[in-house]
Amino acid sequence: MPKKPPRRLPPRKEVDQKTELEAIWKTLKALRKGLNRVNGLLVAHAQGSDDDVARHARRRFQKGTIPWCQRSRRGAHILRRG
Repeated sequence: MPKKPPRRLPPRKEVDQKTELEAIWKTLKALRKGLNRVNGLLVAHAQGSDDDVARHARRRFQKGTIPWCQRSRRGAHILRRG
């Protein structure tokens, strides 16, 4: 079977250095903006979950509803959900 000839690529557009740098700068700016957004969401989520855990623990301590098995490390595995 004869080999296929190599596929011809379209001619490259001539781009000067300034235009190329501007395109790279725009891409970096968009990436930085996305990273800042993701980091902000992660921090907000972590703070929110920490606040929820602390609030829940405070509420249980105030009411005295912590079961005997969760008061020490020895019995904590009995009621652990997961």
